[in-house]
Amino acid sequence: MNKTGPGMPTVTAPGDGSFRSVPVRYFRRSPNAQGAPSLRDPVIQSAQFSLNMPAPGGSFEGINNHCSCLPPDTNGDVGPSNYVQIVNTHFQVFNKFTGAAQTGVLAINTIFSSLGAGSPCAATNDGDPIVLYDHLADRWIIAQFANVSAGPPYYMSIAVSKTPDPTGAYYAYCFAMPNTKFNDYPKLSVWPDGYYMTDNQFNGNSFVGAGVFAFDRTKMLAGDPSASYIYFDLASSFPDAGGVLPCSLTGPPPPAGTPNYFMWYISNALRICQFRADFANPANSTFTQRPESPIAVAAFNSGVGVIPQPGTAQKLDTLADRLMYRLQYRYNVTNDSLVVAHTVVGGSGQAGVRYYEFRRNLPGGNFAVNEQATYAPDTDHRWMGSAAMDWQGNIAVGYSVSSGTTFPSIRYAGRLASDPPNGLYQGEASLVAGGGSQTSTSSRWGDYSCLTIDPVDDSTFWFTTEYYGSTSSAGWQTRFGKFQLPGATAAPRGVIQGTVTDAGVPISNAVVRSATGFWRSTSTAGAYSMLVPPGTYDLTVIAGVYGTLTSNSVVVSAGSTATVNFVFSPRANVILAGSAVTAESCLATNGAIDPGETVTVNYTLQNVGNAPT
Repeated sequence: MNKTGPGMPTVTAPGDGSFRSVPVRYFRRSPNAQGAPSLRDPVIQSAQFSLNMPAPGGSFEGINNHCSCLPPDTNGDVGPSNYVQIVNTHFQVFNKFTGAAQTGVLAINTIFSSLGAGSPCAATNDGDPIVLYDHLADRWIIAQFANVSAGPPYYMSIAVSKTPDPTGAYYAYCFAMPNTKFNDYPKLSVWPDGYYMTDNQFNGNSFVGAGVFAFDRTKMLAGDPSASYIYFDLASSFPDAGGVLPCSLTGPPPPAGTPNYFMWYISNALRICQFRADFANPANSTFTQRPESPIAVAAFNSGVGVIPQPGTAQKLDTLADRLMYRLQYRYNVTNDSLVVAHTVVGGSGQAGVRYYEFRRNLPGGNFAVNEQATYAPDTDHRWMGSAAMDWQGNIAVGYSVSSGTTFPSIRYAGRLASDPPNGLYQGEASLVAGGGSQTSTSSRWGDYSCLTIDPVDDSTFWFTTEYYGSTSSAGWQTRFGKFQLPGATAAPRGVIQGTVTDAGVPISNAVVRSATGFWRSTSTAGAYSMLVPPGTYDLTVIAGVYGTLTSNSVVVSAGSTATVNFVFSPRANVILAGSAVTAESCLATNGAIDPGETVTVNYTLQNVGNAPT
């Protein structure tokens, strides 16, 4: 039904949802903003319907303050069986079905101990962390910056799990940054051809522009120590760049060769660029602005606001000067979308969450605003939002909420793809109600909060951020939990599986990958399996000395299994099986080669292949 009133916009309830009338909040822009200071936010959603959002499917306690840090940089991601949360300098693995901890609270730099005590990535534990699940490869990525106090040089610590198990071993990399600029606020993303990253670069306390990176995903997944990165410094080409986000893939991969998209906001617009990385010929890589950029959006105020809390005069920072993590990418055959959120501030200082969906028609369209709204349905402040879209086109936003009478709490809101445009019309639900305020004179509030999608059903949203169970200076806690929108169903999936053998003998650690980025390594039995959306796939297997084989046009339908076996011809494979010093010219033999002596060394070679040599 429709509901109007003095000063109230007409809003149509979706479906049979009833309407709950609340006073309109005029979201006035700062007097310092361009245009009339009385300008009303043109896309404010100042009312909401009765609460149609389901309660959480699970809400679990996460890591608390193990590092004496403020604020917590709370981040997390979900895989087939686990949820991994990472906060400042520590991480923990949980069973996603029960919320039970599967590890203790572990220091991030312990993952990098294999690099040796002399590595700054092993020796320092500096934070600003990100954890990602690469659903194309069934692997986990854990990252933080390193050597912050001692640098320059500064480093980026990035680890990739060797198996789908996040509690297991990792390939560890310690990448030296390309210059003396400090790589602050790193944000990473998963893309079929690379792991992309942005940072805010500093010399001392001076901001000196943004940097963008592409790390060689193919080599990192294989544990290749020669893995490198491609870097562009945006300080000169895009001096307005700051708080830049790379897009991170959710759901089906785009066509091979699709570039990664990067976004940041400027005055009442968002700038969008694309990064084409060429790891074979890095000099051919490009970072360019798209022709439709900047994309104008509804006017907003990004001025600094402050968030009140009950029982204390201390306020919280909105961090309204940047987009919030993540910039989500979704491919849908006829179009693709970018979804993101940030905080906007009214002239009275009230904060609301602004979300966007940018959509373009494929194959050759330009991105344009398809959805935008500022969610401020009552007198509470909402900020630190993170937005995502499920496979059906439903959008959700997770965020913090607070006011003079509401303790900082964690909530979420959403819209169905069938709802009227430009609003989170399914209303709001609570992940956890806060029980206290932050009394520290620091106004900071965790800005690494993250909303992600379960890779198994592509419809369950997982959100994590901070809250306080009781009032204290820095006794913050964290929470993670899951929810779905009404009517959500699991995305259709199929399976590609098979074996890789040499004349019947299994080949382990062979890499099976698709042209669009799916990646698996074979087990000791030579077996592989990958869960994929329905479609047609071109597969390549790379098996060391055996070479490569391909299988094109593998058709996978929903609920089906396509079996693709790769059989190599027998090959000789000679390896060094051992060596020993058997004679020395010294009287006091020590089994080693010493300066000035003559030695005899015997080598043992072994053919582990299936053809003679």
